[in-house]
Amino acid sequence: MIVPRDEVQLNRDANRLENQWPGNRLDKRELKPEDIEYMDREKKYWLEIIQAERGIFEEGREEGKKEGIEEGKKKGIEEGKKKGIEEGKKEGIEEGKKKGIEEEKCNIARNLKLQHIGYDVIANVTGLSIDEIEKL
Repeated sequence: MIVPRDEVQLNRDANRLENQWPGNRLDKRELKPEDIEYMDREKKYWLEIIQAERGIFEEGREEGKKEGIEEGKKKGIEEGKKKGIEEGKKEGIEEGKKKGIEEEKCNIARNLKLQHIGYDVIANVTGLSIDEIEKL
């Protein structure tokens, strides 16, 4: 089974290949030209493999980065929606309470008007202005 190398391993292997290649230690004057050519071809072959692995590694990193950004955006949107809904509910409840209190003040004022209570007393009891009471 072939185990993929990580970036550190790729760099280490490339350095070893460059610095410790057996052909580097041999006196090329003692070798046949075809042997030198073969060794150079082998070295080039392995360097190309390492370079290809680096490319694949970099592509994978970029793809993972893009996926991470997309996932982050989705989570951010979801969290934003949840917070927006929560805040909207809170504001709606508060606004509903205020409207309910105002409606109840108006109902009380109408009932007091029907009882022929003075506007100044109704205003004092409900907190409504005399103009508001007259419009009811």
